[in-house]
Amino acid sequence: MSREAIEQMVGRAIVDREFRTLLLACPLQAAESYELTEFERRLLGQIGANGLDEFARQLEYGLSVLPLPERYSGQSEHARRFARRATA
Repeated sequence: MSREAIEQMVGRAIVDREFRTLLLACPLQAAESYELTEFERRLLGQIGANGLDEFARQLEYGLSVLPLPERYSGQSEHARRFARRATA
């Protein structure tokens, strides 16, 4: 799932000025076409950034501070086990 979707979204914002403007102004609207977990949508709704670098820092911080079960609740059990091993 969604870690990949978030990376795609930020990557698109780097090369697409209109999308970047939308992402910074209305992150939830920009994320509508991406498959994200409920937590990721809530996190996006809380980000207030003036630039893409600040947006990415806030996003990365938000993803790093939440416990794994909540962070990966939208993923399969296999993906959650993999994520736990990768961060152990």
